[in-house]
Amino acid sequence: MKSNRTGTFEAIKNQIAEINNVDVDNLLSKTRKHELVRVRCMAYNILYYKYGASLSQIGRIFGRHHATIIHGLETHKSLLATDETYVSEYGHTESLVQNGQQTSSRNRAISILESIESFTTIGKKIMFVEKLLESFDNKSINCDNESET
Repeated sequence: MKSNRTGTFEAIKNQIAEINNVDVDNLLSKTRKHELVRVRCMAYNILYYKYGASLSQIGRIFGRHHATIIHGLETHKSLLATDETYVSEYGHTESLVQNGQQTSSRNRAISILESIESFTTIGKKIMFVEKLLESFDNKSINCDNESET
């Protein structure tokens, strides 16, 4: 019988797939298609850092070895540092999973910044937040939930 915690992790995996318009079966498949790798990396990071899932638990959920999960977490860090689209997609996904609703871009940036402890300098952290905010501005997303008059 699955523990309640494992059931929660499964539900989060399913929610991340739904948010990113990815079929769960495809997410669990062995394919290395770029769009699936990106969503897997998001899921690994959210489960590991936000929900405290162990590497082996995440591995079991996705049918992968724990070393693959470690590699996915490293890939996530690399994508955050180099890919503005990924930053935006991750911020959107993480926010919806954690809060179940849209939040302000500042709160999203703070939440994501807290999850990327691996950045060693404040300069890298500032650059990351600037990219995140730029990506929201470029898409004209109203992240503050303010009504326009």
